[in-house]
Amino acid sequence: DEPPDNPIMAAVHKMKRRKKEVKKLSELEDEAREFLRRMDEAADEDEAAMKERRPGLKKLKMLPEVLDM
Repeated sequence: DEPPDNPIMAAVHKMKRRKKEVKKLSELEDEAREFLRRMDEAADEDEAAMKERRPGLKKLKMLPEVLDM
């Protein structure tokens, strides 16, 4: 089953294929807490990098993980 050429329909097709696993509320809370901790750490690292006149890319590198949530 190939995804359609239309990018919107391809995204819908991908979402249909993805199976969600059912998680307990406590598991979701733990995952969210850990993710937020890592986001805070990335934000701190980006801020430090920008003070040193370097690009802050840590949060941007986490984008695929954000989209998977």
